[in-house]
Amino acid sequence: MPTSSTATEVAIIGVSGITGAKLSDAIAASLPDSTNKYKKWAIAGAAVVAAMCFNSSTTGGKVAQSALAGMAIKQGSDAISEALVPTIAARTGGKWTDKFVNALVGHDAVVPVTETAARSALNAAMFWEAAEEVQQSPFASQPVEIPMFSGV
Repeated sequence: MPTSSTATEVAIIGVSGITGAKLSDAIAASLPDSTNKYKKWAIAGAAVVAAMCFNSSTTGGKVAQSALAGMAIKQGSDAISEALVPTIAARTGGKWTDKFVNALVGHDAVVPVTETAARSALNAAMFWEAAEEVQQSPFASQPVEIPMFSGV
């Protein structure tokens, strides 16, 4: 039977783990693009090693270990999905097994947002549309995308 003590411990572990996972996404996003090939593995590995340094018999130690475990799980899972998606073809059938395998591999990780849903979510009368074409900048050797504005 659950007690208030175990419920509190589980809540601390859960909230800390979720916080660590979200924090790891922020850390991964802030790292330079040159680290894209290995940054998720590096964050996961560093989090596992760091978690070993804390004593789990204290509340602070549990919070730290749970946050670091959340980091390792999130970044490790993302890294595995990134490795599997190009090697395993998406299943196109509508069966639950197809959906299960696609989600397990990571094919369904990104859900596209429709323009209608984005407008209603923002509840805005104005929005930005990206230009269809990329124009060459006279001042740089790299192309520059010029967004087109459309509004009310």
